[in-house]
Amino acid sequence: MKKSCFLAFPLLLLALAGMGCDAGRSVYAKAAEADEKADATVDVPALYDAVCTRAPSSPPCPVAKHRAAELRLERSFLALQQGRFHDAITLVELAAKEPSVEPAAKVWAESSEIVQAKHYEAVQAQPDKAAATLQMVAIAKAPSAVASAARSWLEKSGPQALLEGVKAACRADGQGSCFELGRQVLAMYPESPAAQEAAPLIKSERVRQRASLKRAENFLVQRLMIFDRDKKIERCTQENRLETDAKTTCTTRESPPNVDVMPTVSFLEEAWKKNLATLTDPGLVQHVEARWQHVGETGENDPDTELYPEKAK
Repeated sequence: MKKSCFLAFPLLLLALAGMGCDAGRSVYAKAAEADEKADATVDVPALYDAVCTRAPSSPPCPVAKHRAAELRLERSFLALQQGRFHDAITLVELAAKEPSVEPAAKVWAESSEIVQAKHYEAVQAQPDKAAATLQMVAIAKAPSAVASAARSWLEKSGPQALLEGVKAACRADGQGSCFELGRQVLAMYPESPAAQEAAPLIKSERVRQRASLKRAENFLVQRLMIFDRDKKIERCTQENRLETDAKTTCTTRESPPNVDVMPTVSFLEEAWKKNLATLTDPGLVQHVEARWQHVGETGENDPDTELYPEKAK
């Protein structure tokens, strides 16, 4: 009696019961045999794909599609653990195309691990390596499988990438923020040759911006004076609220000595904005703007130790 082709592959008996020995089943049998051996070096999903390629209308085709997607999802987990982030992303995206596996694949694709892996791959491919370095710092700090790879990238590529960014930014027609890139290279790699080469470039750019920064410091002092005066007037007015014209009296009493006319907040803000426009470094603009906001909200004007390290205690 002729041997049945079912008997050669016991695992297929349930899935393929009642099916004839067509081309689709024959290809499926080869894929299932490779699947049973669990050899990660063999592209078993591709073998299952061949079932539908060879015989799209054959009964094993839907089973093969499901198993191929299932395996790709499993191998996506493994690829991430092994540091093959691009493979992990590609595999889960392919798995999600199969409706029977799509819900599980979607959960994995939207997980923080895959999201961070995609971010890492995108940042790594950026042409602007200095900007990539700053983004890679955030990736390295977040708890995920790619954090270790991000730290390795920073250790290997970070110093030179930031130095190139400093060279491009720390000049009159610079691109990017000399302040931000300089701060990062000096903080992250203080003893590196890149930091030593960057330091004089950063200092030179700071000197070039000195006049605008000095005016900004003066405006911050004036903003603090207005804040203090207004708070004193407010407190005085509240304490003497029963007196006639208490606010006028308090305004006169609490105005700083030796100051004929104090600018209004609106006048000072206009002058501040005009001076801000003379600063060409976007990171520096953001930095001093944050200080202006802080003084106006809290009445605190602490020494700027980032711009002026010599002021640190």
